[in-house]
Amino acid sequence: MWIRWLDRQKSDPFARFRLEQCNPVRTLFYLLNASGRHHTFRTLISSQRLHSLFIPLLLFFAIWGQKMNIIDRFGSDIPYWDQWNGEGQLTIIPWKEGQLSSTLFSAHSEHRIVPTRLTVIGLVALSGQWDARMQCVFNGAVHAAIGAILLSWFARCLTSFWYYGFALLLLFAIGSLIPSENILSGFQSQFYYLVGLSLLAIYLLLAKKVFTLAWTIGVVVALVSIVTMGSGFLCATPVFAMSLVAAIRNPENRRDAIVTLLVSVVVIVIGVFQMTPAPHHDVLKAKSVSQFLLFAAQAMSWPMISWPWLSFFFVLPWALLALMWLLRGDTSDKVSVFVVAAGMWVAVQIAAASYARSGGGDLVPSSRYGDVTGLMIVFGFLSLTIVTKRLSTIKSVSLGSLYLMLIAVAGAKGSWWVWHNSLPHVASERRTYVENVHAFVLSDKFEDLVGKTIPFPHDFMLRDFLRSPILRALLPVSIGEPLRVDGMSLAGPDLPPIYHRRVKKILAGQSWSSPTLPATHGWWKIEMAGSYTAPDTGLMLVSERDGTILATIAPTKVDHANWRAAYVRAPNEPAKLVGKAGDTADFLAFSEPIEMSALSYRIWILCKYGAWIAASFSVLILAVALLDIQSTQNGFKLTAGSR
Repeated sequence: MWIRWLDRQKSDPFARFRLEQCNPVRTLFYLLNASGRHHTFRTLISSQRLHSLFIPLLLFFAIWGQKMNIIDRFGSDIPYWDQWNGEGQLTIIPWKEGQLSSTLFSAHSEHRIVPTRLTVIGLVALSGQWDARMQCVFNGAVHAAIGAILLSWFARCLTSFWYYGFALLLLFAIGSLIPSENILSGFQSQFYYLVGLSLLAIYLLLAKKVFTLAWTIGVVVALVSIVTMGSGFLCATPVFAMSLVAAIRNPENRRDAIVTLLVSVVVIVIGVFQMTPAPHHDVLKAKSVSQFLLFAAQAMSWPMISWPWLSFFFVLPWALLALMWLLRGDTSDKVSVFVVAAGMWVAVQIAAASYARSGGGDLVPSSRYGDVTGLMIVFGFLSLTIVTKRLSTIKSVSLGSLYLMLIAVAGAKGSWWVWHNSLPHVASERRTYVENVHAFVLSDKFEDLVGKTIPFPHDFMLRDFLRSPILRALLPVSIGEPLRVDGMSLAGPDLPPIYHRRVKKILAGQSWSSPTLPATHGWWKIEMAGSYTAPDTGLMLVSERDGTILATIAPTKVDHANWRAAYVRAPNEPAKLVGKAGDTADFLAFSEPIEMSALSYRIWILCKYGAWIAASFSVLILAVALLDIQSTQNGFKLTAGSR
């Protein structure tokens, strides 16, 4: 339909009006612009700002919303695995003790993770709590920004079909739920920093003239990439290769190419010398060439790693572009240079992971590598736009559509499996983590950790982390220590189970008032059970000064037979908890409050709107795409030129 309309548009000056006639929304849009009443909006739709700013902004919120939806449904605020020693022991405690300089650049297995540690410090300082959910939401924003920036970068190179195909591809590749390990673990920001800083360094070093401000920033970014992860310095490998070719093929720019080549050598040397051996990971290294190749093929077949044959089709466009560029040697085509270099970077990262991890037990790439390996389809698609630009419109669009359809089929199958198998298991596991860790925080009994499902491999080390006064004061609300309220006692057998929590039970016709509680910040989480919806029954926060009711406390979801969490803004003045059970009530029970920082509460609420945010902005992207393609005569061709 679109191609027939495009051909008719060239020969029939009234084709657009006929199209408007069969579409009421477009007819209205056409008439408004013809009258000049909305010229500004029309200029926005038809200008470069639409592709370089507006759509990338929509894409950012669509991706971020997808991630927040996953975090809300399956995530938790409890620190997980490497966070306890990588963040708690080696970052937060030294920072609070004023000794951060001694651990900031220390190795974590094979990696140095300086940006990740600085992010942890910033978020803890901002919120006052060590909240893994907040970290995940921040990480999601960083990753979404990478996708939006990639779309904006190529706005001048692609129009309509290719541009919106690229936008939809980024919406899936960057916003996919398949790399769930990175989405649901706050510690995994290192992957996002690795991707973002590496691609930025490659772009600035290869696209900008040496010794300019942008090129100098590229040098700094490349050096920072070294301390994102152990493989961070590999961003210099494609820069080295492309600069070497440029120095040989392009005599007039040989000096600039040699300077950039030398910078890449320095980055590689520094990266190699700062690498730290991790003997406990030697068992994971490739034992044979076949192991290495199979692991690499599976990684390149993302999003469906169980179909390694997909790697041929996903890598083929980039391989063709790389071969064409190598034979042509046109270093002035900055778009091709970047796409070839970025694809090479992904391939080198896959090779490094295949060597270091293909000897493990299951011999398949972990989901956390998907945010790197998944970029192969991104740069494969971009390669296809360049390789097919001399083909006819029908052939070019057909090849692009087939590539996207293949990704869609693989992505749908991979996403379905993760949604129905992996993510429910993770959610159940995180709930168990919370129960067991909170039981220890409340009881301080080591047996509550021994032999239990806990979020760290060594129970004795987790015990020591949880007994640290610094970490204990920063624990998130799900495992935090309650405020001590005199007059409450451990829940008896006549109440729903709530392990080691002090509660107050009020029978029908009774009331109770707590001692004065100090003013605090943020929010309180209080567990409630019983007939809190009965007449003259409820829990209130009352001012100590004048008896004013500051807030009425009740869960948003009613479940009288079980404990439900209620949230109330913490009082900024001394106050009391006052409970009352009416004559018709069975009983009212409530627990001691646990503090939750204001920022943690807002992030928790924001995540609940993740699905709506993702759906709304995704629909906006599709709507604008349809309007823009209909109003563009050359919507299916690659625009000539380079960035």
